[in-house]
Amino acid sequence: AASIRFYERLLGVDPDKRRDDYVRFSVTEPPLNLSLTVDNRGVRFAGHLGIQVKSSDQVDAMIDRIRGAGIEVATEEQQACC
Repeated sequence: AASIRFYERLLGVDPDKRRDDYVRFSVTEPPLNLSLTVDNRGVRFAGHLGIQVKSSDQVDAMIDRIRGAGIEVATEEQQACC
């Protein structure tokens, strides 16, 4: 439940599919399909997630939305990924 609330605030959308052991968020912009599942021990996590956007302005807008939800944000500037 805590993870669902976190991703609702982070992504700004409600899950579009939900079961006892599964929840899916589908985001139009930036395009993202995020699924959270629980294994038979009750544990499942993602080690790294990335969201690709087309401009720095979109990154800044997402950071503002996340901070507005009370979530701490750390940034790394001028980094190459992947």
